[in-house]
Amino acid sequence: PRRMSDCLVTDGGATAGYLRVGRHDFALYISPPGGAGGARLHGCPRLRTALAGHEVAVLRRLQHATSVGGFVGELREVLERQLAADALAGSLTPALPPAAFYEQLIAEVNG
Repeated sequence: PRRMSDCLVTDGGATAGYLRVGRHDFALYISPPGGAGGARLHGCPRLRTALAGHEVAVLRRLQHATSVGGFVGELREVLERQLAADALAGSLTPALPPAAFYEQLIAEVNG
């Protein structure tokens, strides 16, 4: 099977596109490092969820990156580790019983 690659375009200092990590595509926009705030990363909800709890570290890496390509490589590593950790946590967390189980349990308790 053919592996899809990233699709990132840089124009005027800004970079936008999709980053593929495993089977997941993440839409992102990296604003150019202008003004007091420096470069900023904007991402789709899936990217924001995957990076939850790591925002400060990702922003620090972005601010210290010497190139967009270097930052994207670091972002990919963070996402790979986070997705692997989420997959492991999901495999260790037992699935909850269906709602019918709880309905039956309550009916039995209430007699």
